[in-house]
Amino acid sequence: MWRRNLSEPQKISGIYMNANGANVQIVEDHFVFTTGNTYNRANWQLPTPVEHPGSNSMFVFNLQGQLVNRHRFGGMIEQIAVSKKEAAIAVGRNVRTKDPGVHGLYITSLPGAQIIDYIATNGPCVGSAISSDGRYTAAVEAPLQLDDGQIIGEYKLVLAQSRN
Repeated sequence: MWRRNLSEPQKISGIYMNANGANVQIVEDHFVFTTGNTYNRANWQLPTPVEHPGSNSMFVFNLQGQLVNRHRFGGMIEQIAVSKKEAAIAVGRNVRTKDPGVHGLYITSLPGAQIIDYIATNGPCVGSAISSDGRYTAAVEAPLQLDDGQIIGEYKLVLAQSRN
């Protein structure tokens, strides 16, 4: 029906960078697509000078291929789960900024892509789930060793009930 290139490599400061496609879900008459962290196409282990403009984002398209909404998160979208009107998005570490403050489960509206609720986790949130009616969400937290050797977070399952 249609195709979109959402993450073309960008050459910045002589380095080609990508933001990898991560997840896709279909919700009624919309498609939800996510991208992950920025990485160096030639050598993914090297740090990047800036973030790719399409990284760590959720894109919502209609059936005609038109972009309905986009939301950029501060870290890697590890997993996305959807109900008819909401998405539960697990966000982990941003490999460039290394900011653990972005970790957590984000609940967004669909197709609006607006944040409805947020559950912070100490370690990266690596898994998400949402009930079909949107009343319950779940997050999986994992531990992370920081560059200074400190370990934050733990293996934990978080269950939450909607405030609505």
